[in-house]
Amino acid sequence: MNAGELREVLQLQNPPAIDDGSGGQTGDWTTVARPRAKVLALRGDEAAQAAIATMTVQYRVTLRRRAIVTGQRLLWSTGGMSWALDVRAVLPQTDRAWTVLLCEGRLA
Repeated sequence: MNAGELREVLQLQNPPAIDDGSGGQTGDWTTVARPRAKVLALRGDEAAQAAIATMTVQYRVTLRRRAIVTGQRLLWSTGGMSWALDVRAVLPQTDRAWTVLLCEGRLA
């Protein structure tokens, strides 16, 4: 992979960190970086929940080496739509120049 393939600008965000008093978190997501990345859709599923159709898509996101953990998310705007890409796994790489993520995307 070469740096010229990093065509998308994403927002790397940390989850809310304020305890809501009942075991959950409240607050807003915080943007900590705006990395360039290559985003590749792997597959899509549509599920009906409570009579509302939702679409989730699996993405493989490649970016320059960066410390990212599950629980963080990436925001991606493309084609007039905004996607929240939840980081599900950080894939092991032999090439230390890149970080590869498996994300689950949903409309933001």
